[in-house]
This record gives sequence, structure tokens and C-alpha cells, in this order.
Amino acid sequence: MKRQKKVVLTVTGGIVFSVLYILFAGKPLESGFQFNPQWTISIAESELHEGQPPISEPGRLLPFKLGQTMGYFTPEGNLCNATVFPYKAMISSHYYASFPENAENTLFFTPAGEAAGVIMGSGFPYFEDDRVYLFHPGGAAFSRYGGKDGAILWTHEDYAPVLAFASSTRGSAAGFADGSIIVHTPEGKQTTKIIPGGSAYPVILGVAISASGKRVASISGLQKQRFVLTEIENDANKVLYHEYFETDSNEQGLVRFSSNDRMVYFTQPEKLTVLDCASYTTAAIPMKGRVLSIIESRANNLVFVLTKESAVYSVYILENYNMPAGSFSFTAAHGFIRTFENALYIGKDDSISKLEISRN
Repeated sequence: MKRQKKVVLTVTGGIVFSVLYILFAGKPLESGFQFNPQWTISIAESELHEGQPPISEPGRLLPFKLGQTMGYFTPEGNLCNATVFPYKAMISSHYYASFPENAENTLFFTPAGEAAGVIMGSGFPYFEDDRVYLFHPGGAAFSRYGGKDGAILWTHEDYAPVLAFASSTRGSAAGFADGSIIVHTPEGKQTTKIIPGGSAYPVILGVAISASGKRVASISGLQKQRFVLTEIENDANKVLYHEYFETDSNEQGLVRFSSNDRMVYFTQPEKLTVLDCASYTTAAIPMKGRVLSIIESRANNLVFVLTKESAVYSVYILENYNMPAGSFSFTAAHGFIRTFENALYIGKDDSISKLEISRN
């Protein structure tokens, strides 16, 4: 496979929109894509626009968290429900909550600012889309809650702390410090227990579960650290693919399935590896810093990867899942990326910018 020539851009200081405009305007990627700046808003200065769009369309309210501010914005550049939180916060496309160090009976809200319910119990809440979880003190137990009222649905208790967790509409996977992975259905039935093994010190440092709930991917172990792709069938599991790493990392790793379950992304020191789940072939893409997020733009068949090294954020652009198409960087204390329809949104300290993606 022929690699595209990379377009490397650097953004430092100032408002990200104006600098990105200079860099991107008239500079399409080799693959024919171009990024067209649309707007920049300041989360510190912009006027809030309540009830826009209607709350019946939660998918058009895009969540963000920058520093100690969280909220939602629209594709048109309006801020909705921006909130400053003093300690910790969790936000998703459906819910948000702020909570203190010793969180207990946490009240959570919809994007419109209406109370959704109370997460009864002690611990830190975790939202993923419309799914609500609570990780209890000590780290060895977690519960699933109903999103409409906060009622507890089920609880899993263990003796080892949870170090990695992921969920999809078809289930959840929790990776523990003892090197095991427990998989549950949305209703709380434990379908299987996966033990990747193969390392001197078993520990789960990253985990993902497919949209179908039938496959689990993980980064595990120290001293012969490895990636393992496992398939669940009839409450049993089998290894489909595994790969030992050249270099161990004692940090948590990021593992993600693509939205169609065709690919799995997993991090290694100084690179991102993409596994094709049909051919079991991989592509290793060098990247600087720690990978923070992997976002797809299905409207344009692009993938954006956000990394951070010291105070420098880098955004890597991949076409067709695993082909490097370009990258740019900016300096900030806090940052994020998000996609919606045919646009890329970049958060930088106290501003959010929209870049419309078009093909020449």
C-alpha cells in the first residue's frame, strides 16, 4: 500500500482559528481533502443560547470539556449550557455531572440542563453516550444505572481494582489489575472471563468491546506486553490475533474499535497500530506523545487522532482507517477534537473552532 505524503503543520499561540486559516486555506491534502475554517467561539466570552437546537435532537448538541469548563455547542457555533466545575466532571452526548472528591448521590443532567436523576451511592460516575456507570470507592466494584432516573440496574464486585473499562450498546468489558477481563451484557449477565496472559506480570492496561459485543481487544501485561483480540462465542472465548510489543509501557493504553468493527486501534510507545479484523494485518503509524482520542468522520472516510507531548497537541489525519494523510500541531494547556457530519471541531484552552471538510 502506497503511503500518502504527509502534510505537517504547526500551530502555536493565538486563537487557533486564525492560525489554522493561514495554514489550511488553499492547502488541500495530497488525498484531495481540504479544511475550510468556518468559525471560532470563546467559551469565556460567548453568549449562551438556551434551547437551541430543540432537546428532542440531542445528537446536534456536541459535548466539550476544556480545563474546568464543560458544556455543549451546536454545529452553528452557539454555546449551550456551559458550566464551570470546581473539582471533577463527566460529560457525554446525553448527560453531564460535576462532583467532589468524595462523590455521593450525584445529580446528573441532560444537555438542556434538566435534572435526569440521581446516581445513588458513593464513587465517580462514568457516562458513555446514554450509558451510566458508577465506580465505587476502592476501585474493585462498579454499577450500571438507568439513564432516565438513575436507578441502579446491576453491580459487579471483585477483589482487584478496575484499571480499564469500555462499553458499547451490546455490553461492557472491565479490565482488572489481576490480568482478567470481565464481560457483561447490558442487563448485567457475565458472559465470559478473559485472561490474556503471556506476560511476566498480568495486568490489563487497555480494553475495548466491539459494537456487536462479540469481540474484546486489550493491552495487557508487563515484561512481554502484548495486544490480544478475543472473540466471544457461546459464553466462551478464543484468541483471534495477538502481538507482542517491542517496548513495554506502564501507562494505560488506548484501544478502540472502528464504528463498523472492521478495525481495531491500539497504542504502543511512539506509535499507533491499526489491525484489520478481516485480514489480521496491521499498519504501524509513528506518532509523538500520548494518544488521547481517536475520532472518526464517517462522512469523509477520515480518522483523526489527538496526541499530547508536554504542552504540544498534535492531530494526525488518517484516510481509509490506516493511511497517514497529514498532521498539524498546536500549543495549549487543554485541548480536544470532535467530528460531526462533514466538520472537524478543535478545542484549545478557551476557544472552539470549526473546520469544514471538503473534497476537491
